Amino acid sequence: MQSTGCLPAGLADLPPGPALAVALDRIDLAAVPARDRLTVLEAWHRQDSHTRARFARAMVAVGYADPEHPDSAAELPDPYLDWADEIRAALAWTRRAADGHADDAVALVVELPAVWAALERGRIDPPKAGVFLRHLVGLPAAQIAHLCALVLPRARRWTTSEISRRLRRLIMEIDPAHYERLFRRAHARRGVSAWVTEDGTATITAHGVAPEDADAAVARIDRLAHQVRRAGHPGRLDQIRVDLFVGFLDGRLHSLTDEQIITALLHDATRTDPPTQPSTRAQRRPAGTRRPTPSRPPAAPLTVASFRPGADADGSPPATVQPGRTRARARNRATLPRRRLLPSRRRPSRRRPTWARASGPATR
Repeated sequence: MQSTGCLPAGLADLPPGPALAVALDRIDLAAVPARDRLTVLEAWHRQDSHTRARFARAMVAVGYADPEHPDSAAELPDPYLDWADEIRAALAWTRRAADGHADDAVALVVELPAVWAALERGRIDPPKAGVFLRHLVGLPAAQIAHLCALVLPRARRWTTSEISRRLRRLIMEIDPAHYERLFRRAHARRGVSAWVTEDGTATITAHGVAPEDADAAVARIDRLAHQVRRAGHPGRLDQIRVDLFVGFLDGRLHSLTDEQIITALLHDATRTDPPTQPSTRAQRRPAGTRRPTPSRPPAAPLTVASFRPGADADGSPPATVQPGRTRARARNRATLPRRRLLPSRRRPSRRRPTWARASGPATR
């Protein structure tokens, strides 16, 4: 292959495979001028998609191999039982990772051959192939072929979000009950997980939750977090949300009124939380113009566990806390990503999407 400058000739149009791998291996990125580096990146992108497709095909080949005849190349009609354990042992993966990759590989190679072929040719990348997997697995083969014929030719220039919207609209026109079935299956497998991260903190997550239930839970935590913050809590809104979230889950805040929750979190903040670093806006404020410190509840021996419905720790009526001054509206809008968490609640756009303008009414 002849070279033009620092790059081989025709690199931008070279299909992925051994020839492209050899050409890329000979390129010294430090000597490539700035105008050609995107060309090298696109070539590596095509080659990576090609490699991932071949890797998925090799994984499926392990599943279809006959373990009782190790010297034979004959394949079984279906993957044998526990074949993912072989992959887990060979690649030193966790059981969950091996099962997940094995299921995706079988679905891609066996159920979505057109998507696998596009990935193998470098026309789409693994994230885009994953969008097709999430939407098309479980549909009849004829519908899968029809949808792939409509979407795959344009998938190369579309983002994953555009592909997802296009597939969702087409599937709802072909089979309106498809996503209802997907929701019921996912909702039936709902659960809660918790694990410790590398920094020593823990992460708690719930999956398979109905959107309306998640929206109500997030709205309640968000509303209480803003009330606690306005009452003078020194922490950030995200910190307060986490304290409320954990307090509701472990039962400490379960039977308290909103006023008691605010008082309890304010008291706990004075005992446990370190002082919050001042914001950049506060540092830029001229001397003598900082807003006054909100009033704090008296340092009485109050704890969250000591609260009971209708009374404080000493048996008196529930304490009330005078809220401090409200923060600037721009700061108060740093809320949880509710719109991104629940896309069904988004306001519908009046602008015609890109795929609709490109495809026209013939493919709708």
